[in-house]
Amino acid sequence: GSECVVCLGEFEEDDELRILPKCLHAFHLSCIDVWLRSHSNCPLCRAPVM
Repeated sequence: GSECVVCLGEFEEDDELRILPKCLHAFHLSCIDVWLRSHSNCPLCRAPVM
């Protein structure tokens, strides 16, 4: 399965995910929102978010 690289937790069926528009990588909603408060790129591939 897939995992969130921010928390390293597996994605569960009922998790809320956020998919970044440029690179299409997925993260838990709460994990990526915390990350994006201090970064403007994807934690996996470093692609710019916008």
